[in-house]
Amino acid sequence: MGWANRIPKQLGSTVGPEANRPPGPHIEGTGDNRHRVEPTVTASCELAPVVRNQEAAPAVVAAHPSVISLCDYMEGGRTYRASCKLLGVSTGEMWRRINATADGKDRYSRARAMAGRIAADEVLEIADAATPETVQVARLRAEKRQWYAAKMNPAEFGERTGTVVNVGHGAGANITVTDETLKLLQERRRIALEGMRPASAEVVNESAPDPQ
Repeated sequence: MGWANRIPKQLGSTVGPEANRPPGPHIEGTGDNRHRVEPTVTASCELAPVVRNQEAAPAVVAAHPSVISLCDYMEGGRTYRASCKLLGVSTGEMWRRINATADGKDRYSRARAMAGRIAADEVLEIADAATPETVQVARLRAEKRQWYAAKMNPAEFGERTGTVVNVGHGAGANITVTDETLKLLQERRRIALEGMRPASAEVVNESAPDPQ
């Protein structure tokens, strides 16, 4: 038995006559059993997908369920204290729960704004329902709700502080400007006056005798 026949079968394709066989179609067999063999491709040419490291978005911590219920009550017209009483939570503990998450703060801020709008609507309803007999009570109720609307939603119902400026004669001569606008106008006036002030210079008379 030759040395090539003693090589294991799994290595037989790498030595002997088959080792020099060129790639591609070839003829196998002898005599009448000769036949053409086409090569078969078994290797896969697919590329593996490239996976890039992506930073995960920070998880949003939801507000406490009691905070969500509180905001629902306030947007329905109830006060902060009354809502806490309905939920069985103290006002201090509820305040801590609100400030525990950014979601809680955002929800409470929006609930305050809505509560201010509801109070402002109630002012009109109270005024429309007032009668000569109830006008004093209606005025008190309307003033309190107007104050509440300004505190809960100062951006829409807060008082505008300013200074009354007289700009001429007649009924519409007085206008109200904010303190910031008044300071800006005063600064512009100062700059304008400085620009109109003549430059101070000494005039020297060369013909006059020098003092002894």
